[in-house]
Amino acid sequence: MDRVFRLHVDPILGHLRMAEVRPSHIRAWVKDRTEVLSLHPRPWRSFTATSLRSSQRLW
Repeated sequence: MDRVFRLHVDPILGHLRMAEVRPSHIRAWVKDRTEVLSLHPRPWRSFTATSLRSSQRLW
């Protein structure tokens, strides 16, 4: 889990305290991760990118 956080969350949201995270931050994070993961050659990338886009609607 530490590796996932370090690679996927910290670069975009790591400078913020939890109370400071806004929907716009989540949207930026989803956009960034979707772009990064769409370049990944593994078969699960489309599932992950779709999941991220779906999660954005929650915010």
